[in-house]
Amino acid sequence: GNVYFCGYAGDGFLNSFIIGKSNGTLDTLFWVKGFGTSGGSYGDWFNAMYAVPDSNIIVTGRDGTYKINYLTGDSIWKSDLVGSGLSPLNDSTIIINNNPELYKINTYGDSLWYKYLSFNAMHWMEFNSIIELDQGCFAVLGSRVTAASPQYTYEPFFAYFDSTFNFPLNVGLEQQQAPLNVTVYPIPFTDELNISVAEGLSLNNITITTVTGQVVKQLNSEKNSSSTSITDLGNLPSGIYFLEIDAADKTTFLKIVKL
Repeated sequence: GNVYFCGYAGDGFLNSFIIGKSNGTLDTLFWVKGFGTSGGSYGDWFNAMYAVPDSNIIVTGRDGTYKINYLTGDSIWKSDLVGSGLSPLNDSTIIINNNPELYKINTYGDSLWYKYLSFNAMHWMEFNSIIELDQGCFAVLGSRVTAASPQYTYEPFFAYFDSTFNFPLNVGLEQQQAPLNVTVYPIPFTDELNISVAEGLSLNNITITTVTGQVVKQLNSEKNSSSTSITDLGNLPSGIYFLEIDAADKTTFLKIVKL
């Protein structure tokens, strides 16, 4: 159980982007390597890394993306693709940056495709990480600046994409509204969903299914109730589900995400 770390080392050390390796108890430092131009400014550091199947390390930051030899810390290759987060795949890597852009690279650092992510941001966005969920979907996590004066105001942000990254499945941390005036939160959920309809309406049947149509949860709401909670969802695998809500002789379908 060795430990790898990355970041930025300032004056008095390497004064550059660094990556290092120590033992599991952090009392023995095997190596520390510096990369990039020395004297970088705040934010100029390696942001994310992971170990690939051959035990070597992929690390990304504002200086680019590197593959690092896990034994020596030396660079095997460098790509100029700047990243704030990355997600490993079987034979490739997804890199995201704050532009916001997505890149997919192969095991040699060559770019396989590029996508620009179009989001509605009042000022700018900062992406911190990207993770792969079950069923081939991805979650992008970060923050967006909603006000720049008199001081910066940030709010949490996420977006979910299918495996082709062609469209966001859900965007934002706000409650999700449906045409029937159904409110469902939190989105994404972990072990519980809260559902409510407009005053004067009554919930009837509520069903959660997988993307293949398998029913995983069904609930008959109490008579004349406009709100309910579905609990015990923590054992569901992470991924995308469909929520079917019957109320006021109408049926609404929502796409929801389980973390």
